[in-house]
Amino acid sequence: MYLQRPKFEIMPHLAYEEMLALVCRAIHVFDKTQDPVTPVYREVTIKARLENGIFSFGECVGFSVVLTVDRGMAQEFSRHGIAHLIQENPLYCDYSKAIFGSQVSFIMPNAIRTIPYIIPEGPYEMAHDIFKGLALKNTETKETRYVTDLGRIAWFLGLKEAEEKYLGAVKNGLELENASGLLPSATKAEVVITANMREWGFIFETHIENSEVRSIVSDIFISAKRLFPAFFSHID
Repeated sequence: MYLQRPKFEIMPHLAYEEMLALVCRAIHVFDKTQDPVTPVYREVTIKARLENGIFSFGECVGFSVVLTVDRGMAQEFSRHGIAHLIQENPLYCDYSKAIFGSQVSFIMPNAIRTIPYIIPEGPYEMAHDIFKGLALKNTETKETRYVTDLGRIAWFLGLKEAEEKYLGAVKNGLELENASGLLPSATKAEVVITANMREWGFIFETHIENSEVRSIVSDIFISAKRLFPAFFSHID
């Protein structure tokens, strides 16, 4: 069993300066104002339009994000209709194969991986210790963490049981489309989400109930605002 945290990687479609040039060209077509020559003035031009509520120019460019989240978190992103999603499909991914380490990967929520101490990413084996609780042994580093909280013990054991049933079913010939039903929502799912700048702005400003999704969207926003400041400076 492999345990990991949620993470993301931003994949821009164009260099930032090329984005600025393309959008300013569209602005010039729209209102015939002079196309700024330098990136600094192009940023000023775009920021001014966004601050005045003209967001359509943000549809000219965008970027993709590769998310590593759990199945439940992945579903939160599917409700943004303009964004395009490609998700890891367990109907084609046989986790019993060596390419996946012959194991299932699960995403640890923040409350699980940091309380009462940080559980590092990695492959784990589990065993009961009469005196210390549930032992989580990292098979790479050989370090062991002990879980004593009954709720968290149940969480880890539930994942272990699901993995054993899935791998056993696949080994005995069950089709992947049926075996995948044995995997819980904590199962890792990689997702590529592609959206234009206007849609990303909508996603960043949308109130999100799920705290885990809200946290990773916040991190994406901070990175996007740093990489593409002209398009998100109007969002706090």
